Amino acid sequence: MKRLTPLEVKVMKQNKIIHYNGKLFTNTSNEVKWFSLRNHNRSCRFLTGLIGLVLVLIVLIPAVVLGEGEVIMKTTQKYPDGTPKEIIYYQDGKEIAKELFDEKWNSTIEGKIPDGLVKGYYEGGKLKSEVNFKDGKLEVISKRYSENGELRSEMNYKDGKKEGIGKGYYESGKLKSESNYKDGKSEGIYREYHEIGKLAWEVNCKDGKVEGISKGYYYESGKLKWEVNYKDNKKEGIGKWYYENGELLSERNYENGELIPQGGTKK
Repeated sequence: MKRLTPLEVKVMKQNKIIHYNGKLFTNTSNEVKWFSLRNHNRSCRFLTGLIGLVLVLIVLIPAVVLGEGEVIMKTTQKYPDGTPKEIIYYQDGKEIAKELFDEKWNSTIEGKIPDGLVKGYYEGGKLKSEVNFKDGKLEVISKRYSENGELRSEMNYKDGKKEGIGKGYYESGKLKSESNYKDGKSEGIYREYHEIGKLAWEVNCKDGKVEGISKGYYYESGKLKWEVNYKDNKKEGIGKWYYENGELLSERNYENGELIPQGGTKK
């Protein structure tokens, strides 16, 4: 398109001439009126579309990013040993489900717990626990925290049952225990540690019961302190206790979990 000279621009302004698409029009021509109206309509349609898009984003973004609202769990009843008897689940401040436990930790759920993350809080508002649900059952990693925010335990779940490695921690954050589970039951070596990091004791588990040799260790040196055999979750056979220098301190004989004194009578 030819560039206009300053004189041509001045003449056009004085005579109210419009330059559009390589043509010149006066502001009284029908073509200019049509051109102006068309641009006005275009502007209106653009603004209307823009406003509509903004409104859609305002409605959709919270739903996509935030979902339907955080799900919170709260223990409302406990057994004397402190284990939960009743847990109520809330979403957006409304009760959506209730989980009831018997003394053997079997549970039934009334209502529906949404899939995904569920959180528990202390009375002061600090995070207490994080668990994940799928189809009303615990799934993947669950974590519990102290009131000062330190991780106290973590456990993996599969189809509502403990599966794989579980860990417990001291308030200091140091490892306290390690356990392994298969289909909800203890399987393999369970270990507990002193807070200084030394192994305190270890037991072997099979199908949820203690089985085989269990050992305990001295606090600082980590040397063997005792070893006892278990059968079907009960002490069985000879148990030995040692001085820290390794010398034998005493021996005890067990049968079906009961101590048999040297005279041969159960005690």
